[in-house]
Amino acid sequence: MRRSTWTRLATPHGFTTTFYYTSGDPPIGSSIATILQQQLARINITLKLQSVESATFNDEVGLGQWPMFYEGWVNLLATPDDGMRPLFSSLNIGIYGNYNYFNNSTVTNDLIQAGKDYNQTQRDKLYQQVQDILAQQAVEVPLFNLENVIPMTTNVHDLYIYPTFDIFVYQVKMG
Repeated sequence: MRRSTWTRLATPHGFTTTFYYTSGDPPIGSSIATILQQQLARINITLKLQSVESATFNDEVGLGQWPMFYEGWVNLLATPDDGMRPLFSSLNIGIYGNYNYFNNSTVTNDLIQAGKDYNQTQRDKLYQQVQDILAQQAVEVPLFNLENVIPMTTNVHDLYIYPTFDIFVYQVKMG
């Protein structure tokens, strides 16, 4: 961000908060923590960094007592439902995936309806409405997205690559 943008966002009296990340996720968690600490300091926010053992991270973050934390999510299916319903539906609050304890009845209802709707246009409209609400309320701040790029030639057939970075080669044919 440009300096003028940071100045407008500055908190005059500042505040201190804690950022939690898994100690078993190097270098991503610690790198994100360090960068956030440096950047937020520019607008008078002091960020204390707290690494947590990965074995207990999900249980503790699921209790909803942490003000800020880093989490990763991988869609198992190439659908908006798999990326939004577990994380933002009020039916999944806490250890079930909605670690932010986000509770918005419109979002929950739209996600349920979109998951049942066979009309692609209507489903897209519902997911767009959910995305707009999530962006307006800044429920989560996406930091990056890993792209799964697999080069192939035209003579490779039946190779399946999933969003989870799994590659299934059982039926692969060349020719």
